[in-house]
Amino acid sequence: MKIAHSTLVEIFLATVLLSSMFLIRTTTSVSIAGVGDYDPWCDFDDDGDIDIFDIVWIASMYGALGESFDAKAALAYDSGWFDITDKAGQHFNVTHDLNSTNLVVQVWGKTTLDDESHRKHYGGTGSAQALGWIRWFTGPQREEAYSVVQTSNGGYAIAGITSSFGAGNNDFWLIRTNADGNMKWNKTYGGPDGDTAKSLVQTSDGGYAIAGETTVWAGAGAWYPSWWLVKTDADGNMQWNQTFDYAFWCGIATCVVQTSDEGYAIAGSTGFTSTSSTALLCKTNVTGGYEWHSLYLGADEASTAYSMVQTEDDGYALAGSAWSFDEGFRFFLVKANATGWMQWARTYESANHPCAQSLVQTMDGGYVLAGYSAPYGDGDFIVVRTDAFGLIEDFELGLVITDCTVDALTLYRGAIDPYWNYMHVRIWKVKEAP
Repeated sequence: MKIAHSTLVEIFLATVLLSSMFLIRTTTSVSIAGVGDYDPWCDFDDDGDIDIFDIVWIASMYGALGESFDAKAALAYDSGWFDITDKAGQHFNVTHDLNSTNLVVQVWGKTTLDDESHRKHYGGTGSAQALGWIRWFTGPQREEAYSVVQTSNGGYAIAGITSSFGAGNNDFWLIRTNADGNMKWNKTYGGPDGDTAKSLVQTSDGGYAIAGETTVWAGAGAWYPSWWLVKTDADGNMQWNQTFDYAFWCGIATCVVQTSDEGYAIAGSTGFTSTSSTALLCKTNVTGGYEWHSLYLGADEASTAYSMVQTEDDGYALAGSAWSFDEGFRFFLVKANATGWMQWARTYESANHPCAQSLVQTMDGGYVLAGYSAPYGDGDFIVVRTDAFGLIEDFELGLVITDCTVDALTLYRGAIDPYWNYMHVRIWKVKEAP
């Protein structure tokens, strides 16, 4: 009996294919996962078996770009090449609908579809002032910013010290700017012997309350630092001020809030040094009159409060630093009830205090930081405005991922970028064995 030549060829090819499938399955089991083990890395079609179809996926994947990563994952999204020529200087979304954050993302670009793929300037380079700003307010001597608030009309108020203006030595310095950080007015408060503003709030009447320290006469040729609270109207004109008895309040007030009863809570420290001070909270009425105070030391030898908020239960939370002989300086957090009674205290390992002394989140979700340029010697106010991603500038070249959600990526293309006219996104979804 004769067998047609074409039939022989078909039988031969079928035999080779079956043999190849057997060899591939055996090799996969031995070299990748071990005999009899299931490895989700190789199961690209999620059918519970590692077979020739998965091998084809692997060959196709590495044949395209040839870049591997150390994760057990399946390719779950492939955008193919698409045109982003009109996206320069813009944020845009790539929606993948994978409903997961456990993803590995790979992005490549092309200038034209006929060019080789690239990742030129991936992450963004170059700059063009656009999203934020930096402003300097200075004089011939030393200025330092310690507190900033965003005002009700979208501008900013910054408080600190000036040695260049005012009555002499250091004085409270209050600066009011518009939304772009340009100065509208400034005021100084204090005498010739040294005053330091540490904290600022805008009050319910549109004015400002500033807390810090002033130098007071104690008699017999002695001068001491004492807590000082200054209240102004919306234009910075002083309405009243209160100092506190130097014999007990010898130290510095570092933070102030207006309380729910229209009074004020002031926090700081009493004592001369950071290793002999005690964190202190004082409550006043609407005109700054004393109501009560509490001391917070915890299990440490010394503590200082630098920041404070009134909590949802009308209590108070204070943050600062604590010091002990055994552990040195650490972060310090205290929770007190509405009458100042300490509910708990915590300490955390921390580095030294930074030069940025205050932070607010702005109405658009960005941030403003205030501080000073040098902790010692002459320095200047520095105010930095960022967007919601912490950037102060648009970049000019390249592409960057600015946000990832469970269903989409947000990317930004440089304002004058010539390279990323087309892009290709592939996303692997990390998975576990069934």
